[in-house]
Amino acid sequence: MTEAEHIYDKFVKGERLEKFETHSGLPIKQLYRPDDIRELDYARDLGNPGDFPFTRGIFSDMYRGRFWTERPLTGLGTPRMSNERIKFLFRQGAAGWNLAPDAPLHVGLDPDHPLAQHEIGLNGVSMCCLEDMEVYLEGLPLGKVSPNIVITQPGSASAFAAYIATAQKQGVPSEKLLGGIQNDPFNQHGCRLEAQTTFLPLELSVRLCADTIEWCAINAPKINCFCVNCYNMREEGISAAEEIAFGLSSTMAVTREVLSRGRVGIDDFAPRFSYFCSSDIDFFEEIAKFRAFRRMYARMMRDEFGAQDPRSCRFRLAVETSGSSLTTQQPLNNIVRAAIEGLAAILGGCQSLYPACFDEGLAIPSEVSSIIALRTQQILGYETNVVSTVDPLGGSYFIEHLTNRIEEEAHDVLQEIEREGGTIEAMKNGWRDRRMDEAKIRFQNGIQQGDRIVVGVNAFKSEDGMELPGGIFELDPVELKKERIAFVKEWRERRDNQKTRASLESLGEKVASGDNLIQFIVEALKSDATFGEIGDTLRESAGFVIRAK
Repeated sequence: MTEAEHIYDKFVKGERLEKFETHSGLPIKQLYRPDDIRELDYARDLGNPGDFPFTRGIFSDMYRGRFWTERPLTGLGTPRMSNERIKFLFRQGAAGWNLAPDAPLHVGLDPDHPLAQHEIGLNGVSMCCLEDMEVYLEGLPLGKVSPNIVITQPGSASAFAAYIATAQKQGVPSEKLLGGIQNDPFNQHGCRLEAQTTFLPLELSVRLCADTIEWCAINAPKINCFCVNCYNMREEGISAAEEIAFGLSSTMAVTREVLSRGRVGIDDFAPRFSYFCSSDIDFFEEIAKFRAFRRMYARMMRDEFGAQDPRSCRFRLAVETSGSSLTTQQPLNNIVRAAIEGLAAILGGCQSLYPACFDEGLAIPSEVSSIIALRTQQILGYETNVVSTVDPLGGSYFIEHLTNRIEEEAHDVLQEIEREGGTIEAMKNGWRDRRMDEAKIRFQNGIQQGDRIVVGVNAFKSEDGMELPGGIFELDPVELKKERIAFVKEWRERRDNQKTRASLESLGEKVASGDNLIQFIVEALKSDATFGEIGDTLRESAGFVIRAK
C-alpha cells in the first residue's frame, strides 16, 4: 500500500479510525446532546462575560470594546537591529511587542562568558548593560507603548531593572509604565534548552520573582508583574489539562511566597498576573482549554487566596501559536497553522496574541514572515467578524462538555502536584521532569507511528521544496560575536569600576538579607554593572556554582 492509499484509508475515509480523540487523548463522541452538559449550571459554571467565574471572558464586551494586543515577537542580533524591527512593525500596525532574548541574556551571562560565546544573538537580542536597553528602546514612547520582556531568571530581574532605569532616565515615572515581565521562576529549571545547565538556585529564582511582584505592587501598578510561562511546558508535549495544572501550581507557589512576607495583600498584586499559553492545532480543545483555565483560576484566587477584587480573579491571557506545530518541511503551510491556532486563541478569549511566523523553524523571522504573522491577526480581527459577539461558541454541547472534561483532568493533575508538596517540591524530586519526559515520548511516538498526521512531515510529503518569499533572515555569527564581545569589554574599560564594584558589593550583601533586591539591581545597572556581573553576584552570594547537568 502506498503512503497516499494508507492516509486515505486511515484519515480520509475516517471510519477505519479505531478511536477519535483530542491531541491530549480525551475521547470525542460522534455527537453531543443536552445530556452531555445536563449538570452544567449557567450561573455557577459560566456566568455572563465579565462576571465570575469568567468562563465566557473577563470583560462584558470583550473585542467589541477593544481588540487584543497585537504583539509580535522581536529580538534579533543587536539592540540596534531589534529597535529598527520594532519600529518597522509599529509602522505595520503592531500595538506592542515581546522582547525575545538570546540564551546568554536569559540566564544572566555576558557575551564574553565561555558558556555564552556560541549563542550570542542567535535566537534573540543580545544585551548586557543599561546602554543596551536604552538603544533597544530608543525613540519608543515609554509610558504609552507596551513591551513584554519574555525572559527567565536571573536575566528577568536585570532586564526589568534596566527597563525601569531607562524610563527613569527618560523622565517617565514607574507608576506610568506599561507592559510586562515574564518573571517565571520555574521556566529556567524545567523546559528550556538553557536548563541543561542551571544558572540560579530555584529558591533564589522564586525570591527574585516575588521581589519583582512586590516592587511592582508598590511602585509600578500598571506593569504585568508575573506571567506564568505555560507555553514552553506545552511545547514539550504535555496535555491541555497538564498545561492548566502546571500553570496554576506555579501561581500557587509564587502567591504563597509573596503573601508569606506580609507586605502586600492578594488584591494588591493579583490583578496584574497573566499567563503566557500556547494555542495548538487541535482547534476545539484549545478553545475549551482557555475557558476551563479561566474558570479554575477565578475559583482558585477567590477560594484559595481570598481575593475580593474581581480583577484579581480575571485570568489574563497572552497567546503565541504553537511553535512545535511548525514544520521546516513545506514551511509556507505554517501560515495556515498559525491562522487556525490564532483563531482558536481569539475564540478562547485572549488579551494578547502573536501568531508564529512561518519560517521560525529555520531562522529568526524575516520582515516578510513577520508582516504575514501580523496581517494574519489583522485579517482575523477586521475581516472575519468573529469578534462581533462575545464567546460565540458558548453553549455548544461539545465545547461545554470538553471544557468540563479538561477542567476535571486538570484538577486531578493539580491534586497530584499538591500531593508531591507543590510545584517546588515536584521539581526538586523530579516528578515534573518525569511527567514532561513521558509527554515528549508520547508526542513523538504519535508522529512516528502515524497516529498523528503532520502534513508534509509524515504524510503528503513533497520532493520539491518551497521557496520562501523574502528568503531567510541571516546573521553573521562570527561578526556578531566579535561586535558584542568587543562592546562588553570596552564598556568595562570606560566605566568607573570602583563605583561599579561598590554597587555590586551592596547587592551581594542584600542577598543574605530579606530586603527586596529590585532597587539594588537598578542601582547596580546605573553604576554600569553588566547583566552578567549582576547574575554572578546573585549566584556567588547564594553560594552557587554553575554546573552543567
